Amino acid sequence: AYTYLRLGEYQEALQAIAVALARDRAGQHRDRLLMKQQEILQAASAQWESEKEWTVRRQARLQG
Repeated sequence: AYTYLRLGEYQEALQAIAVALARDRAGQHRDRLLMKQQEILQAASAQWESEKEWTVRRQARLQG
């Protein structure tokens, strides 16, 4: 998940976290995995917001 996050591959990162959580039956790594999941979701959200803003600016330029 860490490598996928660095590469900006958020879906793969979240899938890796999901698999790790499913396999962590004893819960030894649960807190760290959930923290990493939150980090991935925040990064994905920031990228999507950035892309949304870019689209809005581009549309404004094309219309203006």
